[in-house]
Amino acid sequence: MISVGIDISKDKITVCALEEGSKIIWKPFEVYLNKSKVEELLEKLEKIKEEVKITMEATGKYHLPILYELKARGYFVAVINPLKMKQYCRAINFRKAKNDKIDAKQIAEYGLMYWRELEEYKVDEENYRVLKELNRSYQHYMDLRINQMNYIDQTIHQTFPGIKKLIPHNSGDFSKDKLIDFLEKWWHKDLVLEKNRRRICRRI
Repeated sequence: MISVGIDISKDKITVCALEEGSKIIWKPFEVYLNKSKVEELLEKLEKIKEEVKITMEATGKYHLPILYELKARGYFVAVINPLKMKQYCRAINFRKAKNDKIDAKQIAEYGLMYWRELEEYKVDEENYRVLKELNRSYQHYMDLRINQMNYIDQTIHQTFPGIKKLIPHNSGDFSKDKLIDFLEKWWHKDLVLEKNRRRICRRI
C-alpha cells in the first residue's frame, strides 16, 4: 500500500509518497499547477503498481483543481478537515517544525495511520461536470500566468540587472510585491541614475 500526501498552496502542491512502515517512496517535491506539470504527476502515479490512496487537506478552493483531476483518473482521494490534520501534526511533530515538504510527509503518514478509516471523496456528477470545465479554464489561465511571470522576470533581468537582490520579491503575488511597485515607477536602470538619491528614497 502506498500513501500519497499532498500539501496544497495557491499555485503549487507538494507531494510525498510513503509505503507501509513510513518508508519514503517519493521524497517531497513540488508540482506547479499548470497542465504539463500536473500531467507529469499523473504519469508518475500511474507507474505505481500497488494500491494507492491519496490524502489532502480541504483548503477552501485551492485543493479543488487537483482533487477533480485525480478523481477523473479514478484515484482514491481522501479530503481531511484541516483541524483534524492540525491536531494530528501537532501530536507527532514535537518541535513544531513546519514547511510544505514537512506537511506533505505528515499528510502521507496520516494516510498510512488511518488507511482503513479513510473516507473516499465522492463527487456529485453534475457538480463534477461543471467543475471539470472550470478546472480546464483554471489550467489555461495558470499557464498564461506562469508564462507572463517568466516574461516579467526576463524583462527585469534585461532592463534592471541586479535589482531583485536589492528589493524583496514575493512568490508571485504581484498585488503585494515591492519590486513590482518599484518597477512601475522606474522600469529601467537609467531612470534611477537620472534621479537624486534622496528623492528616490522618499518615493520608495
